[in-house]
Amino acid sequence: MNHCRKAVLFWIVMVICLTLSCRKPSVSEQTPGNPNELEAHSRVSTFKDNVKINVQLQEIYLVTRKNDETFDYDKSVEALFADVISVYPVIKALVDDKETYFSDFDSIRINGKVVPIDRIKRWNSEKYGKIEFFWYEIMPEKLSYQNNLSEGKIDKIEYRDVLTFSSIDWEQVLKGELGTRRFKVEVKYNSQRISTPGKENANNENLLPEVFRVSIRENKEGGDNVDYMTFFFNLPYIWGNSRNQVEHFIGVDCQDLAWFGLKEAGFVSEALYDHHIHDVYRKKIIFDGYVMMDGRTIRKDSTNVDVSIKRGDVVRLAEYGHYGVIYKDCDKQSKVQESSNGKLDNSDLVIHILFDKPRIESLGTLIWRYNDNHIQIFRF
Repeated sequence: MNHCRKAVLFWIVMVICLTLSCRKPSVSEQTPGNPNELEAHSRVSTFKDNVKINVQLQEIYLVTRKNDETFDYDKSVEALFADVISVYPVIKALVDDKETYFSDFDSIRINGKVVPIDRIKRWNSEKYGKIEFFWYEIMPEKLSYQNNLSEGKIDKIEYRDVLTFSSIDWEQVLKGELGTRRFKVEVKYNSQRISTPGKENANNENLLPEVFRVSIRENKEGGDNVDYMTFFFNLPYIWGNSRNQVEHFIGVDCQDLAWFGLKEAGFVSEALYDHHIHDVYRKKIIFDGYVMMDGRTIRKDSTNVDVSIKRGDVVRLAEYGHYGVIYKDCDKQSKVQESSNGKLDNSDLVIHILFDKPRIESLGTLIWRYNDNHIQIFRF
């Protein structure tokens, strides 16, 4: 009996020994043949498990998509108040030496050319790492400037890059603000920083041709002269502005704001920015008299007269030499806010600009502020 037990135990021990001798030892149990063997094995494992991708940022663009347009463009955009403007960055980079465009959209144009779809990728934070965007608005330091073009002098506009927010989101939506705004975006990725053009790109006329611009206007009357004037909200007053400063949405004075609206709406074939409206279009005057604080309108011979008025009529404070345009005909006698009476009086709203960005104020406010009730009305 004892001999049988010993035989069984012997074979159990032999099986265990054979099993242990056949098992392949783990990495931690291996004894390297030389001191560098384990270190080399560790390096191979790290490279395999954490593949390093070389991403070198090269350029960044701001592109837009208006409403549901298919293609996106790296250029400034002009839109209507009801439009939804999506603004987002496109990053040109070298990924392992291969040119790549990172974007949230599959169809984009850069410098007028469609980017091949096989070069467009979406940023994968798990693959490439964290990326962050810093959004700046380019704004003038002041809201009033004065040129002297006859002597070739242009008042220098100092701009500032105002940080509005930072985000990891690729798309920003602009809606609901009239006027012109300019933007710069800076991207931070590890130790790399690149940005779109900003305030440093202003030229001798204070133009910012390379800076991304969004201009939004009203469309209450399908594109009348007043609608186009709202493009200049947020921009400064520039007495004696140059033509380029108007046409590139840098700033404007009171008369040329009116000229711009008339031209864009098709009322005049050319905006004569260096001429007075009352000199060029005297035949367009429908009233030359006085508006009293009690609302009456009188001729120069002191006789009362009812003067018809409508949106888009040009208003001139004759003694002060200030121009504006009727924004809305109002009836101060009515309790209904949207009511109008079709008559010129001091409750009518005027869009104008003087020593500040464009505003909408009552005619009575202008008469009181500038102490001038001698009013001329031009109709185009």
